[in-house]
Amino acid sequence: MSERLIQDYQPGDNRFTQNFEPYPGGPTVNVRNRGIQFGTRWNVIDIEDGGTYATDNSIGSISMSATWEENSLMLAEYKIRSGTDINGGLLIIDQVRDAQGSGLANVSGTGLSQAEAIEQLRSERRVALYLRGVAFYDARRWGVTAPAATGGGRTNANVLVPGNIIGAAAATILPCTIDYDYMDYWDVPQNELDFNAAAPGSAPIHN
Repeated sequence: MSERLIQDYQPGDNRFTQNFEPYPGGPTVNVRNRGIQFGTRWNVIDIEDGGTYATDNSIGSISMSATWEENSLMLAEYKIRSGTDINGGLLIIDQVRDAQGSGLANVSGTGLSQAEAIEQLRSERRVALYLRGVAFYDARRWGVTAPAATGGGRTNANVLVPGNIIGAAAATILPCTIDYDYMDYWDVPQNELDFNAAAPGSAPIHN
């Protein structure tokens, strides 16, 4: 489990406690020799044990098309980013959270600024649409995959850093800046462009 995904859960979110548990045997760093950013303290709880996302017994289901949550959060994003109905967008976020049993207090009607509402939207898309295949596209269109030097990347991103790197006795969570510009190496799949052509001025679709 990515520490950055876990970081996006709001305090008290039932979706976190239902679906994640401490990693068996304690935190692990540099998983499969893929770099320290893949270290984690967390493991997914199987569906057969009360979770939602994983199984050792071939049970559960996978969404094969856009879901109600995805459509709703697209509408919420339009309302928030357009600035015409920020609270209406937050109301939709509340509806998605309630439908998924998050147990979180409503954010609509609390006077959030547009920037604060966008942050609620960003974290909610990460949580509500986990494993729906949209995280990379969100990161790309929001500029996260642009070079950090030009405003991309992610700051204050939690990384489990091995203790021997920082002179600590054990692996430690540290806020880091992660540059994801390598992810733009891959083109947008042609089948996506067949149905959703890139608009003038969009992020590059080919390298």
